[in-house]
Amino acid sequence: MSKLLKFEEHHRSFDLLIDYMLTFRCNYDCSYCISHDINHPLHKHSAKTISNSLNYLHNLYDNKKTRLMFLGGEPFLYKNLLKVVDLLNNNITVEVTTNLSISLKYIKEHFSGYSDKIIINASYHSEFADPDSFIEKLLYLKKLKFDITAGTAMHPDKTLFNKSIYVLDRLPNISKPQLLSKMGENNQIFGKKYYYTPQQLEILKKFSKKFSKETTKKFKATYDDKIKYSSFFDIVSQNLDNFKGMSCYAGHQKVHIKENGNVYPSACFLNTGVKLGNMFKRTVKIPNSVVTCPFTFCRCQSDLKITKEVRI
Repeated sequence: MSKLLKFEEHHRSFDLLIDYMLTFRCNYDCSYCISHDINHPLHKHSAKTISNSLNYLHNLYDNKKTRLMFLGGEPFLYKNLLKVVDLLNNNITVEVTTNLSISLKYIKEHFSGYSDKIIINASYHSEFADPDSFIEKLLYLKKLKFDITAGTAMHPDKTLFNKSIYVLDRLPNISKPQLLSKMGENNQIFGKKYYYTPQQLEILKKFSKKFSKETTKKFKATYDDKIKYSSFFDIVSQNLDNFKGMSCYAGHQKVHIKENGNVYPSACFLNTGVKLGNMFKRTVKIPNSVVTCPFTFCRCQSDLKITKEVRI
């Protein structure tokens, strides 16, 4: 069996990836997600405090070309999100992962002029979202020239699965299927996948290939005998995300920030004692060396983008 020597994002377009869970609050209560709380209090920090803290972190990493991803919960529940974007350093590209539950009226009133500032990563959740309303808002944003993609959560329940297929059918080259994992309270059980029938997997495989040529070559894996290119769908569905024992550039190519400002090398280290500091308190320290991956899976898409390699 050939040995994996290096795993990296193909055609990486930025030097630093920052994930920031802007708020833990969400208006959806999806059965497969624990990254939310429908009763969680909203963020109390001002837009200026948040942007100043993110700019501090960005400067700490020598103003690298940065992709900043606002996560939740649902980021747009924080009403000053667009003000935060306005106050960020120039070398930061913003991406917002949203369930797009905001109204079409709100989009029409507030989103004009932001198509060159924000990338929208929408997610469709069949347990709560009306498919036609989701499609209408997404197509309107596309008309405004937003760079936008949509991850369609594929629940194996037949009715929910078919609703998601409807969205995939209506949004070719925009929406891609997203396999679900049952999220637990810690890394020991995070990553336990839902069971999909062989027929469902065949359907999803076709949509994944149809999405675009770029996503089929998202990641580059170098083995001792060949190089392979894979999509996130391929990696998760075939359990190719075991990097345990490999050197990982978490904390160098990526950091993950909790709502309270605590900074971690990546999302997978959230439930460990590995913390880099707090951006609000200005106590963040960049690691002196790379980490050795202690995990047997890497389910977070942004964590997958971090380079892993065997060091000799």
